[in-house]
Amino acid sequence: TETRGATVNGNVDITFRLFNVPTGGSALWTESNSAIPVTDGWFNVFLGSIQPIPASVWTNSSVYLELQVGTDAAMTPRELAAALIG
Repeated sequence: TETRGATVNGNVDITFRLFNVPTGGSALWTESNSAIPVTDGWFNVFLGSIQPIPASVWTNSSVYLELQVGTDAAMTPRELAAALIG
């Protein structure tokens, strides 16, 4: 949604990043996608189609996904994307 709470419609640029920590740290992987079609706040992206995700990313015990729309600050909190169960 936009800051006023309205759902987003149109094309937006989104940068996706993967981290091994929920806050701080350095991105293990980054991919920027231009003009992603968004309808009522929903979009579909195949991560790794532009910048392949290194296999080493998945050797971390937890991997967190961060999104940044356009030039806005990155969204928080990061979402747990994958966790290895020991």
